[in-house]
Amino acid sequence: MSQLEFMDWFTWVLLNSRVNVCRMFVCAIWAIWTSRSQWIHEGRKKFGAETEKLIKQYIHDLIELDRKSLALSPNSDRWRPPQQEFFKINFDAAFDIKENRSCSGIIVKNFKGDILAFNTTVYENIPSLFAAEAIAYLLAITVGKDLGIMHVVIEGDSLTVDTYLLELDMAQVKLLRRLVGVEWWQPPGGYCLKINFDADFHSSSKTSCAGVVIRNRYGIVLGSHIVVYKHIPSTFVALPTTCLHAVRLGLALGFSYVIVEGDSLTVLRKVQSSRPDPPILGAYIQDIKCRVGCFRKCDFQHVLRVGNTVADLLAKEGLKVGIGSYMCEGVLDFVKRAVECDCLSNFSSLWRRLYALVGIATVSLCAC
Repeated sequence: MSQLEFMDWFTWVLLNSRVNVCRMFVCAIWAIWTSRSQWIHEGRKKFGAETEKLIKQYIHDLIELDRKSLALSPNSDRWRPPQQEFFKINFDAAFDIKENRSCSGIIVKNFKGDILAFNTTVYENIPSLFAAEAIAYLLAITVGKDLGIMHVVIEGDSLTVDTYLLELDMAQVKLLRRLVGVEWWQPPGGYCLKINFDADFHSSSKTSCAGVVIRNRYGIVLGSHIVVYKHIPSTFVALPTTCLHAVRLGLALGFSYVIVEGDSLTVLRKVQSSRPDPPILGAYIQDIKCRVGCFRKCDFQHVLRVGNTVADLLAKEGLKVGIGSYMCEGVLDFVKRAVECDCLSNFSSLWRRLYALVGIATVSLCAC
């Protein structure tokens, strides 16, 4: 069976099976792949009974998580008006899995129940129901902002999106001091090298592209790599795949002290977490964790998108052209300007800090 035939069969199984069967099927594949990775990279071999226990425990945890999610907010059988001076924006989404198309519905009402506005928008190339619901959620926020509403209640029946946003907020709070907050690209300190990574994804062709760039403390590019991947199911898989490639590239080039940096907070959080990873991402995250131990020191750092421009441009151009490339001690011409801007922004940041330091010193001297 070829890889394409396997993907067609796998897709057919998921589309024609009940939710609990799909959950069992995917969890089993994830557990088997995790056991395989532990055997290859760590030398730990699991018996079938252990793998079976892991699958049952994980499914049990998922069921408990669903129950807790349902208990987060009590369900209301009917629409209830908001408090006075508030507006309520209800949203929902419909998704056509065969056409990869969704439609978002938005309606805005005041505390009297009067309809102030409504909106329906059709979207193409939507990969999943979760993405459709998230887009509808975003549209509700956008409509409220465009209408100039100051006090708003956004309401929907998608507990999945609400739970995901809650987990993301908790992750940002936990990692605020360690990861979040770096705006511009900053050079590494000492003998460390910084490896920036990013990914771009095309849902129709199920193709992703990884962009990786390596720089030293002077901002000099030591290498850049573009890799095109086929049969990638979603952007949630494209990002950990790219992070894994960045780690593997650092090892292949013989680096000992590295900082792996990207703008995907979800991937960086999971790489540094000791909790079990979800089935789809688990194999990639586990591979990353295993390979990190081969460095003398490897830190993961989050940067905002504006500070990850070079890797982002590499990924976008590679996906557009459909061809990978590797350059040693340099980058392609279309990203040279972005590399220069990173160096200039770092210089400007240093200049601002020095200026502030001079100002503080001047005030101190005047006080004396």
